[in-house]
Amino acid sequence: MCFGEDRPVKTPTIDYLKSQGTSFTQAISVGSVTLTTVSSMLTGLYPFVHGVIANLADVEGLLEPLVLNPKCITLQEILRRSGYHTYAMVTGPLAEYVGLVRGFEEYSHRDWRRETIYTDWGGRLKETIRNRKLKEPWFLFLHLWDVHLPRVVPRSFNRYEYGRNRYERAISCLDHHLQELFDLLDFNETILLIHGDHGENLAFPPLLLRPLFFTKAGRFLNARVHILGKLRYLRRRFATPRLRNRTIGWVAHGDFLLDFLVRVPLIAIGKGIFPEGMIISSQISQVDILPTILDAVGLYDRLDQRIHGRSLMPFVEGKPFPDRPVYLETGRHVAIRTPEWKLIIDKSVPGTSELYNLEKDPVEECNLIGSEEEIALSLGRALREIRSLDFEELSSAPSEIAGGERREIERNLRDMGYL
Repeated sequence: MCFGEDRPVKTPTIDYLKSQGTSFTQAISVGSVTLTTVSSMLTGLYPFVHGVIANLADVEGLLEPLVLNPKCITLQEILRRSGYHTYAMVTGPLAEYVGLVRGFEEYSHRDWRRETIYTDWGGRLKETIRNRKLKEPWFLFLHLWDVHLPRVVPRSFNRYEYGRNRYERAISCLDHHLQELFDLLDFNETILLIHGDHGENLAFPPLLLRPLFFTKAGRFLNARVHILGKLRYLRRRFATPRLRNRTIGWVAHGDFLLDFLVRVPLIAIGKGIFPEGMIISSQISQVDILPTILDAVGLYDRLDQRIHGRSLMPFVEGKPFPDRPVYLETGRHVAIRTPEWKLIIDKSVPGTSELYNLEKDPVEECNLIGSEEEIALSLGRALREIRSLDFEELSSAPSEIAGGERREIERNLRDMGYL
């Protein structure tokens, strides 16, 4: 939707920002669910260290609410210690219990059903920027929900000229409202990163499930009967890669690591820092965001903890920057990806693996695990090498959540369509 040719969306704001900054067209998320990916963005660490690996676990469909490893330092903690005022405006599953609140001076979690960028909340956000209510120097983590299911699109944008489906029209509408927000920023003094926490399957949900997402009655019924959780359980238990590819409309983000769920946009704008109109097509990971921001604002030396990410500033400045594989993980799968190959391993079914040639088979339909054994073995060794970087000083027992809070979390996640 951001970089493709003949795109069906109207994104003049994103197109302008691409011309003003540096675009990374092969940015890969560490997973396909918000809790996991945002934790990696703000720690520079892969999920097996920061501990927030969303796990769609049982027949009841509970999304296991894990908590950020308390030993992991966050981007906002480093910035706050360095004199920045740190703000977060988030929604969806990013409640305070996750632990990402650490280091934020103000952490505002809003109701995704009633407070979108199209409502009064969006107007208050613009007033906050316009009237300079954020104390300078500031860091703002702004997490938007407007293109996530159930994707409420205002009537003025719910037309074919803005996209062929609800997702595309939501993108076009969001782009319009982002222009009104970004026009208030002084890009001589502000660095802006636009990023997607994970991708989406445009074929999901299938027609049969749409009432559970797009109607209040459907969401209420699912909350009572747990239909989505039971369907996810059946799919995980009986699905094979071949069956999955034949029923792609049933593949939602959160369970899988296919490229349309993990390849995400990243655009960086900053006068004199990120070159205008630059396009970088080399593979990068979400764990690179934290060190890149610190490097861009001259605070890289304040990072006194080992991380998996690396600053992209040498890349941007044209210095040598060797390729490397990136790691991905969900509750069920782990994967390793290079620009050419991806190896996916099913943790719940030992011996079940998938291998795809991304250059020849970008839609990942042909599993080559039986015919490219050397490639699979090489990627397996690289995956184990990354997993060995578990940083002993960061090892921590997982935190527990009280039963009442757990039930409230489950209700919210079910209402959002995760369960």
